[in-house]
Amino acid sequence: MKTGTFPRYVKAYWRRGRVYTYYRRAGLSQRIDGEPLSSAWYAHYARIHESFEFLPVDRTGPAWGTIDWLAATYLSSPEFTKKAAATQRGYRIYLDELRSLYGSRDFRSMPTSAVVKIRDKYAAKNPRKADHMLTMLRNLAKTARLHDVRADDPTEAVSYIYRSAGNWRAWEPEELLRFESLVTRRSIRLAYFLALYSGQRQGDILSMSWHDIKDGGINVAQEKTKARLWIPVHPTLAEVLEAAKSDRKGTIIASKENGQRYSADGFRTIWTREMAQAGLHKLTFHGLRKNAASALAEAGCTDREIQAITGHKTTAMVGLYTRDARQKHLAKAAMDKWSKSKNPPESV
Repeated sequence: MKTGTFPRYVKAYWRRGRVYTYYRRAGLSQRIDGEPLSSAWYAHYARIHESFEFLPVDRTGPAWGTIDWLAATYLSSPEFTKKAAATQRGYRIYLDELRSLYGSRDFRSMPTSAVVKIRDKYAAKNPRKADHMLTMLRNLAKTARLHDVRADDPTEAVSYIYRSAGNWRAWEPEELLRFESLVTRRSIRLAYFLALYSGQRQGDILSMSWHDIKDGGINVAQEKTKARLWIPVHPTLAEVLEAAKSDRKGTIIASKENGQRYSADGFRTIWTREMAQAGLHKLTFHGLRKNAASALAEAGCTDREIQAITGHKTTAMVGLYTRDARQKHLAKAAMDKWSKSKNPPESV
């Protein structure tokens, strides 16, 4: 077999009686899998060749296959541009830090141990940031697979730190009572009750206005999913809102003292301070979304009914939020049946 018989850009090498072929172009080299000139080989060659024809490498930009290149590619992809503006802003912050620290690192040869080291760099002082960095690396790994940079995912076996510690959990009843008895700041309390009884995300809570309340419900246009929801006002929330009407300022419900809307960072700063003073600093605002979903599940609502309130895209995601509540509800039902049956456990 002669090298000249191969298609354009293919280089062949003979080692220990075997032929190895590579697609070499624009300073890059990618191995072609399969027996040379077989149908499987031609199929792989065609995929590689097409990627160069329709996605030419920008030799003036970041080096192909590096974290810098993957980040730039991800930021221009639909996977990123279709996300909500607030999500994009947050992602850019963490991606910029990754690029500044590790941009020249070749992702093609990046082992799982390197992912762990990057995560653990932040784990002790800021576990939430460690999780965010891991999420960014997961996004880059997906981008790498989409662009044939590498077939495996070095982040797959790496677990989250903050989430796995249970910090994204729903609040316990005593924690809810502690907040309501100790936190007095008007805007923070209104945001709390809106989240607890509507199950919406922080960004959606902060944009709710008095004009959105119509026909006994709140109209919500979710920032993240673009879903439009009408959520009936819970009786407890109705009482809170009625009491707040007398001294409302502006159109935003959970507004700043001057009636203006909070920025995400501004609200987070005040929320964190109020939570720390109440001794609830380990809890998250997002946990209230889980409280709402769990309460709906314990009330016997179906996943589709819960989805109509929370706006989750899939019932599978609803299941993640209501798993603990479902287990508790089923366990109570099971124990109730057992106690009524009067059948003691049999001895082994």
